[in-house]
Amino acid sequence: MRSVKKRNSESRLLAEINVTPLVDVVLVLLIIFMVTAPMLQMGIDVNLPRVKSKSIDVTEEKLVLTINGGKEIFINKNKTSIA
Repeated sequence: MRSVKKRNSESRLLAEINVTPLVDVVLVLLIIFMVTAPMLQMGIDVNLPRVKSKSIDVTEEKLVLTINGGKEIFINKNKTSIA
């Protein structure tokens, strides 16, 4: 009878998870983030040069590519070949 109680207490002790390493890692990560967060807020003001050029008018030409069931290729309703 005594051996059964001893086994139960041993299995109960082995079933517990040691969270100390987890807490250590979490605290180290917390410290790292607390130290690096203020560094992200700092910066240097830079005066960038102004561009004095005219904008280019670009007309966009749309291209429609169609491949039908007969393996024919059309570009803007014009039949073309692969070669």
